[in-house]
Amino acid sequence: MTAQTLTTDSTVAAYDPVATDHGARDAHRPLVVVPTYNESENIEALVRRIRAAVPSIDILIIDDASPDGTGHLAEDLNRTLGGIHVMHRAGKLGLGTAYVAGFRYALTRDY
Repeated sequence: MTAQTLTTDSTVAAYDPVATDHGARDAHRPLVVVPTYNESENIEALVRRIRAAVPSIDILIIDDASPDGTGHLAEDLNRTLGGIHVMHRAGKLGLGTAYVAGFRYALTRDY
């Protein structure tokens, strides 16, 4: 699979966590939920592209026990970049349940 170029759409306003009414910070912060399984070759590029688009955004990697070490690579990226949360799941539990787990994670942490 070849890498795709990330483009920005000028019609979509950039997220600014500070620019709200009266300068107050949003009660909820955005979180990008990324389910993974065997994505060790792609995870760093994906995380860096997300951060290039929105530098202050938090990212949740939900890894289904990837045998290629994707979850551990995500932890390494957090040590380097910060703001990357990693959820390790016991096995390959599926995309739908990964998103549900990610949304629950977000809702319990004011995202």
